Amino acid sequence: MSAPAYLKFAAPLIDDAMAAAVAETLRSGWITSGPRVADFEAALPHLTPGAAVVFDDIRWEDPFGRRDARTAEGWEVVSAHPRVRAKAELGQRYGLLLLS
Repeated sequence: MSAPAYLKFAAPLIDDAMAAAVAETLRSGWITSGPRVADFEAALPHLTPGAAVVFDDIRWEDPFGRRDARTAEGWEVVSAHPRVRAKAELGQRYGLLLLS
């Protein structure tokens, strides 16, 4: 009987900046939405009705196809805000919000 074939293990490519960003998010208490949602909420009082807001990297992926869940979940939180009148996703990268 031959040994079973296993998938080869490769350590994830996590640099110091990515590890620091994860630690910052965990310490902030924004587990699913992250600091970008906090930035959006801080900007809301300064945005007039009818304003258009463009977001970059709403579904971020690195060159190896790994996704950063914080960007997708942050987009879901921001785009569901009560002041959002309409939203559009422009491919996997950009998001557009129209505010009321």
